[in-house]
Amino acid sequence: MEKEKQAKTQKPKPTRRPSREGRQARATATPPPAAPSPTVVDMSPIVIEAASMATDKATTDPQGGKKLTRNGFLQIDNVNIPYPVTKVLLEMKGTPAGNVWPEVDLNMYNRTEKKNFFPWKRDYVTTSTFHVYQGVQNPPLPPGTYLITFRYYNDDGGSVPNEDRSVTLRRIMIQP
Repeated sequence: MEKEKQAKTQKPKPTRRPSREGRQARATATPPPAAPSPTVVDMSPIVIEAASMATDKATTDPQGGKKLTRNGFLQIDNVNIPYPVTKVLLEMKGTPAGNVWPEVDLNMYNRTEKKNFFPWKRDYVTTSTFHVYQGVQNPPLPPGTYLITFRYYNDDGGSVPNEDRSVTLRRIMIQP
C-alpha cells in the first residue's frame, strides 16, 4: 500500500519546451490552407444561329438563316450568358417595299433578374445583302439565363405591287 501511495504522490517529470526558434520553425513548416480556386468564366462569344430558333411565320433562306415575309418573330429560350454583355451583333438583310425597309427589334428577357432588355431597339434593316449590325451595350446587360426574341413589325401587306418587304436573320452574336 505504501508503494501505491508513493506512486500517487510522485510529481510528473517536466517536459522540455522547445526554444522560441523551434516553435517558429514548427509553425512555418505547416503550409497554410489552400485558397479556393476561382471560378473560371468562359468569355467566348455566344453565337445563336437563326436556323435553331423557333418561329411563328419564318421560312428557311437559301443563304442561311430564316426569312420573315410577314410580321412575326424568331425566338430561343434558356440561353445561358455567364458574363456581362457589352455587344450584341445581328447578321441580317432585308428587302424594302415602297422605299421603306423592314423594321425590327431584339428583346432579351433575363429570367434570372426578371427584367427585359432591348439591346437592339426598333430600327431598320437597310441592306439587301447580309450585313453585321452592331449594338454596343452601355451599361452592359447582366449575366443570366435569357429568352431572346427577334421581331419584325412593318410588313406592307402587299400594298406595293411587285415588292415584298421582308427581313432575314442569319445569326445573333453576343459578346462580353
